[in-house]
Amino acid sequence: MSSTGTASMTYGIAAVDASGRVSERGVLRALGWRTGDRVRVWCSRNAVIVRSCVDGELAVAERGRVPIPSLLRERCAIRPGDRVLLAGSAEYGVLLVHTMSTVEAMLAQHHAACNGQESGEAL
Repeated sequence: MSSTGTASMTYGIAAVDASGRVSERGVLRALGWRTGDRVRVWCSRNAVIVRSCVDGELAVAERGRVPIPSLLRERCAIRPGDRVLLAGSAEYGVLLVHTMSTVEAMLAQHHAACNGQESGEAL
């Protein structure tokens, strides 16, 4: 678990199953989500966003599997078997699902900025 700013995040890595669902028990436990809890799912530019809400169109499946609809998987280039980073915030009732290529791009950008600072640039 890591804390940034005021929101605490819990992270995990999971594989997408053949039906497009993801499950990482530590993250789901931290979120407090259980089988049958309703969620709303959409995608942003670089992540699938899952938010807990009573009128959500989808539900957490047995064994804490969170569904990602096929249209959203297609938009975010997520395929069965892909490993994804799950980042959950209980405070906001949200789960972010990032592909590893997105994580790699974010890390590369971060490290490039760090390298610039190490080469003598002011903070």
